[in-house]
Amino acid sequence: MLASRKLLFSLFSILLCGTTASDKVEVYAYTGGEARVSCSYPAGYETYEKYLCAKDCGNNDILVTTTQQRANRYFTSDQHQTQIFTVTISNVQASDAGKYWCGVSRSGKDIYTAVTVHVKSDECCDSVHSIQRYEGSTVSIICPHQREEVNSFKYVCKGSQPSTCRKRALVTATTKQNTLELSAITKQDAGSYLCGVERSNNFDDFSRVELTVFEWCCVSSRDVKGFLGQSVTLQCPYPSEHHSNTKFLCKGEQRATCQTVVNSTAPRGRFSLQEAHPSFSVTITGLGPTDAGTYWCGSDSQWTAGKNYTKIQLTLEYLKVTTVTPTNTTNRNGSETTLLHKDDRESNNARPAKEEMCINKIYSNQDASKFTEYRLDNDQCVPKDESLYENFSNEPIYGNC
Repeated sequence: MLASRKLLFSLFSILLCGTTASDKVEVYAYTGGEARVSCSYPAGYETYEKYLCAKDCGNNDILVTTTQQRANRYFTSDQHQTQIFTVTISNVQASDAGKYWCGVSRSGKDIYTAVTVHVKSDECCDSVHSIQRYEGSTVSIICPHQREEVNSFKYVCKGSQPSTCRKRALVTATTKQNTLELSAITKQDAGSYLCGVERSNNFDDFSRVELTVFEWCCVSSRDVKGFLGQSVTLQCPYPSEHHSNTKFLCKGEQRATCQTVVNSTAPRGRFSLQEAHPSFSVTITGLGPTDAGTYWCGSDSQWTAGKNYTKIQLTLEYLKVTTVTPTNTTNRNGSETTLLHKDDRESNNARPAKEEMCINKIYSNQDASKFTEYRLDNDQCVPKDESLYENFSNEPIYGNC
């Protein structure tokens, strides 16, 4: 019983059961994280009370029991099927390091298992390997390990906290070199990376890599507008040292992964390229909706950083078609005037039907040099500032033919 155990604790080191070397439990935890203390017990004691105590297991050394389940930073669970009693210590502190005991309460002497908790600061590392790359390039983070660790579990994560690295692993390996390869990197990929190697009965071994990503210089951006069904020409300046290089135009949001649509060695379908130093031009005919997007002017297949490159954003619109239709109207004096109606229509015929009933500008005289603005009023086309049949000035609005 607990009471008799506490009273007779002066004989603790002699009377303890289950404290052989094979029963000792080693726990490794990082500050701020969790420590999981798991102790096994013999079959037949599934329903007995278990507890975790520290130091000498005196009256004030009981940290938590299965009856309580939770006390301060300690939480218990008891898996009867596997006969494993576990205590989770949250928000681990450096002062949590030391000797503990898992206990099973029973008549006579309790059953004990010795536990040692090791605590380490959640940071890494004494030395850092630095890698510098430009945006859009590829980088390989190769993790070192000892010869005897060739078959050990290895992993790589982004960040600098060893305690959560394994849960956030980007890649893992067991029988080969552990390497993380990142392609078309951006500034979001910059930061710390940890290489972890699992060690039995010890903290995992970590090495740290610091990745710096520089802006890929130098890029000028241009916005170009085209019309569906028509042609557009894109102008691409290039550095003088690329004069003899193959020129090309590629499409895609990212330069490093864009797909070539034409190059200077041969035309390709609706795309044709013309060279004229210090720039080349690409003409696209028969523009369709899928032609809109981001284009890159290329004059170096390696996209060497520090050169001047051009990024083009092509947007497409429907073409507005202007038609002029002559109509006759009778003036007050009985004469006729020929009116030229100018109508701007979108090529997709998207103008609303009511809007078709009143043309914005009505031209007088055959040279269409004068106009009066009209508006839609009760489904009739009337002058913008007066009725069609009232309040006419004495001055004629339209010239006679």
